[in-house]
Amino acid sequence: MVTSEYVGPTWRSELRNEEDANTTEEFDVPNPMRVLGFGGNREEMWRDIHAASKQLNTRKLRADIRLVDALVREILPDYENGAIGEEFFARVGKLLSTMAGIERRAHRIGDQSLIDLCELSENILTDIKERPSPPNLRNVGALPKLVTGFKFALAAMS
Repeated sequence: MVTSEYVGPTWRSELRNEEDANTTEEFDVPNPMRVLGFGGNREEMWRDIHAASKQLNTRKLRADIRLVDALVREILPDYENGAIGEEFFARVGKLLSTMAGIERRAHRIGDQSLIDLCELSENILTDIKERPSPPNLRNVGALPKLVTGFKFALAAMS
C-alpha cells in the first residue's frame, strides 16, 4: 500500500502474471508497524519511508515519460502529414492527461524545472489540439526536444 504519507509492505501472492512480473519494477518498502512493534527508531523509519516514496515517485515518472515518448512518436507523423482524426485527438488528449499527472507529481516533489517543462508541453499540445492543420513547424521540432527534456529531468533526479 502506498500513499503520500505511508509506504507499506507488499502482500502480493507469489502467483503473478508473468508479463507483469517482467515489466513491473519492485522494491523493498519499510514496514512501519513492524518497526514500531519491535521498538525501532522512528526517525530511521521516516527516513526509510521517505526513501521508498522517492523511489516510487521516480518509478512512476519513468513510466509516464516512457508513455510520453511513445505518444509523441505516434502523434508526430500524423501531425506532420495532416492525418488528423479521432485517433489523433485521442492521443493528444492522453498525452495532455499524462502531462497533467507528471506536473502534479512534480509539484509534490518540488521540482520547478519539471513543472516548467510540463507547462511548456501543455501549451504546445493545446496549440496542436486547437490548430492541428496546417502543422506548426515550431511544434513539430519542439515535440522530440520535449521528450529529451523529460528524459534529462528524470536522469537528473536519479
